[in-house]
Amino acid sequence: MEATLEFYARCDVVRLGTDEDGEEIHGRSWYVIAEAPSGHRWAHYFEEVDDDQSKMRTSAEAEAAVPPRVARLLARIRAVGADPHNSPHWAPTRPVYGSPAYSPLEDAIEERMADEDADHMPRGTYLRGLWS
Repeated sequence: MEATLEFYARCDVVRLGTDEDGEEIHGRSWYVIAEAPSGHRWAHYFEEVDDDQSKMRTSAEAEAAVPPRVARLLARIRAVGADPHNSPHWAPTRPVYGSPAYSPLEDAIEERMADEDADHMPRGTYLRGLWS
């Protein structure tokens, strides 16, 4: 286990469905991230989805928006710690951009882009499959 992991809540915009007019409805999926100094990240399996579409412009606004159950989980993890390497509750996720952990991913992206240029494939598909 890496010596100092940082834990924080994070959210992603997700598609929740469509309304009666066929317009997409979006919400936020909240979860806890463990981040190592090397740039490796793990996402906790527990998530909570809300339909709040308000924008968060500051860290304080984001912290205030964290759902109570995710906030309690984050507080517990920070208090007792966690080992994402040896727990079924954590899954690897995208590393920190520019970190040593990101370099192999960056190399894979560049390699796939070079292959697409050689094959004259359309741009925009090179990320598919790298993080799934």
